[in-house]
Amino acid sequence: MKTSAICLRVRNWRESSRIVTLLTPDLGLVTAVARGARRPKSRLAAALDLFARSEITIYLPKTSGLATLSDAELITRYPALTANYERFLIAARLNQFLLRALLPNHPEPRLYTLLETTLTAIAQAPPECNELSGLVGSFLLKAVSFLGFRPRFDRCTICHQSINSSSAWFIIRRGGLLCPTCLRKEDKPLSQNEGVELKTAELEILKTLLHTPMAKLTNLTLPVSLTQLINLYAEFHLNIKK
Repeated sequence: MKTSAICLRVRNWRESSRIVTLLTPDLGLVTAVARGARRPKSRLAAALDLFARSEITIYLPKTSGLATLSDAELITRYPALTANYERFLIAARLNQFLLRALLPNHPEPRLYTLLETTLTAIAQAPPECNELSGLVGSFLLKAVSFLGFRPRFDRCTICHQSINSSSAWFIIRRGGLLCPTCLRKEDKPLSQNEGVELKTAELEILKTLLHTPMAKLTNLTLPVSLTQLINLYAEFHLNIKK
């Protein structure tokens, strides 16, 4: 079948081939053999660089094993990601997250689009923007939401009442905020890895990350506490082990 793909991981295989792991909208995460991709005149070589976006022709195995990549035509490369070490590490972190979080062969059109727009935003960010923590935080929150664990930042996750106080507790295992009444009913004390009290300004930042297009977040730098909270939330709900 033909589909679009973004290259997440590349490994050399035998003398002239590569094994590539790709994110596609139609097949989700798929790993394939690209025979002869390392030969000097192979048309597959440029299309299978890390982060490259291509149109591919791929054949899935009838039972188990690796797919076969028979053709790939490069659409977009992101030289800014490989030329700048800090941005390379940021983009590589997104790839690693997807490799750990996704099951193979499950269509992920929204995640594919999210990765494409995020890589573009990283590559096109102004030179003075090196940290890009807002982009990473937004990517993680949106990805976790697309995978079925959308956090709630406006209402109590138990009684669904609006929360209008100057601060509120975000409980990771609950997937959102708890009002004071429901918080008192929690069956055990909260550790630092289970919940955190958020001020109104912090909640507004989290809402911004969840609802704002990626290209508008390049200048947003997150507090370390929010970065840690987002990481813990993603790891808990997607069962990602460090």
